[in-house]
Amino acid sequence: SDLLRVAGRTDLIAEFDDEIAVIDFKTSERVKEHGDIHSYFMQKAGYAAMFEERTGIAVKRLVTLMAVNGLSEPLIFIEERDRWIEKLIEKIHAYEESRNKSNRSGH
Repeated sequence: SDLLRVAGRTDLIAEFDDEIAVIDFKTSERVKEHGDIHSYFMQKAGYAAMFEERTGIAVKRLVTLMAVNGLSEPLIFIEERDRWIEKLIEKIHAYEESRNKSNRSGH
């Protein structure tokens, strides 16, 4: 991505409940709550932004389908890109700043 200055590859971009979405498949040993997977939402927001940058097609919905050991049905988490994209950009900037400080100090 020229905008985000990162690269990545999503599992799937497809319709989910009649809306185009970035869909990510995860596995877990334990049941996770919404608050446990904020990094997943930021990651998918980045994929959505990169997809739109390359294709011109806006993808607003983010879906995580999580298979959990011992559960017969997957957990489904649905979010919106616009809720997470700024958080991702802030995280990228913080990472870049820490790298720049490290490079300036000679480490």
